[in-house]
Amino acid sequence: MLLANLKIKDKSKKPDNMAKWKKFKHEPENIDCLHCKFQQAEDSIPIEEFTKIDEEGKQVTVKEITIIRGSKDDVLGWVF
Repeated sequence: MLLANLKIKDKSKKPDNMAKWKKFKHEPENIDCLHCKFQQAEDSIPIEEFTKIDEEGKQVTVKEITIIRGSKDDVLGWVF
């Protein structure tokens, strides 16, 4: 995982290079390549703090996220 100033909580105990999804073969001709799909989800994880507007219209800095992983150690999403 990349070094970041954003605190990232990840319940997966596996190192990134041991993720099950990384064993899927890359198929460049296949528009539905699972390896590409999983890599894109992994790349969506922010590494820097970011701001958002809350329900009251105030600007809030997000300093911590939690990663939600699937059965193949793939990123299903992240929440703050």
